[in-house]
Amino acid sequence: MVKYPKNYKTKLFILLFSSIIVFIGTFTFFDFLSFYNLHKRLFLPQKKIYFIKSPFNLYLLSLNYFATGNNQKAIYYIKLALMKNPSNPTYWKFLSDILLVTKEKEKGDKAITIASEMRPTDLSILWNKANYALLIQNQRLAEKRFRKLLTLWDRSLDDIFDILQKAMKEDDIILNVIPENFTVLSRYLNYLIASNNLKSAKLVWERLSKYNKLIKPEQKCKFINFLIKEKKLQEAYRLWANIAHPQNSLIFDGDFECSTPYNSCLFNWQIPQIKGVKVLKDSHTKLEGEKSLLISFDGTKNPHLNIYQLVIIKPNTKYLFSGFIKTDNITTQNGLIVEIRDWLTKKIITKTPIFTETMDWKNWELYFKTDKNQNSILVSIKRYPSSKFDNIIEGKAWIDNITLKEIRLS
Repeated sequence: MVKYPKNYKTKLFILLFSSIIVFIGTFTFFDFLSFYNLHKRLFLPQKKIYFIKSPFNLYLLSLNYFATGNNQKAIYYIKLALMKNPSNPTYWKFLSDILLVTKEKEKGDKAITIASEMRPTDLSILWNKANYALLIQNQRLAEKRFRKLLTLWDRSLDDIFDILQKAMKEDDIILNVIPENFTVLSRYLNYLIASNNLKSAKLVWERLSKYNKLIKPEQKCKFINFLIKEKKLQEAYRLWANIAHPQNSLIFDGDFECSTPYNSCLFNWQIPQIKGVKVLKDSHTKLEGEKSLLISFDGTKNPHLNIYQLVIIKPNTKYLFSGFIKTDNITTQNGLIVEIRDWLTKKIITKTPIFTETMDWKNWELYFKTDKNQNSILVSIKRYPSSKFDNIIEGKAWIDNITLKEIRLS
């Protein structure tokens, strides 16, 4: 009777398992050899390529040929991959990429359409599909595809807008491509503002206005300021009047009591951030009401300060401009001054004396009459830099109850 070692079964199992692993590894190695050792494969007859069982490796082989500029072989091998796995949308998309280079647009459009049917929300496929519609010069199809792409796109839309601007008429884009979607409309409005496209921006704003409750204050201010920049002052002011609190003066928030999210709008006080100066609303020192505007210089800089707002006025009309200021140890000859300039020409219409040193609440009253062509002014609280050797400014100033009122003659 033959005696076997006690552990012979374990050794036999290990031997068989190792043989199987080596056998599988050998076939896998030769399969991947088709990609990693392409130069050897090229000497085989064309029919021997069916030795490659994996459609993925055929896809890799096609990628390699496409990268080296051999488009015909790239098409050949990606079609072989599709024969083995026709339900892979990545292969159909890649076939459309190659056909785009070879200018076979109709075939490429069919390939990308098949890919999109398999993966209808894939953004890269939708991008190619929309662009193919432009290439085959089918505008209605392009409008439909880009509209879907814009609805699903979760990245910057500017590249899409750039393509649309080059390929279509603006009216067609607004009416037929831009979907009834708040986010897309908002992004397109920002794009048009950045492009200085006033006509189209106004049309998009009309559509966006349907979602008034969703529009953020920054977006409203951005559009209002754009209208101002384009010299559409009356249109801008009408929008501002719908969101601003009623005032007893032409100057908005002249008593500095108002709290509003519309701080960036030019019809509100524009307060810059400047080193050496702090500007804030102060509830401790005020003439009346709850607050005043505090301007504090820390004694380290010689700054140029300009706090301003745009005001709409009437031509050929008399006005009274008044306010109150209190100072505490304002140094240098160049203290604070309040002035009014023409918005367009920047010419000074009227201004106060320069306020320095220390003084209790002091009132100013300035009368002026607008020219026949004036319809807007800048009201500014300013400090001009000093050219003196001792020009570092220190001290505090409080301003309150600034008003601008029309003088009606009886």
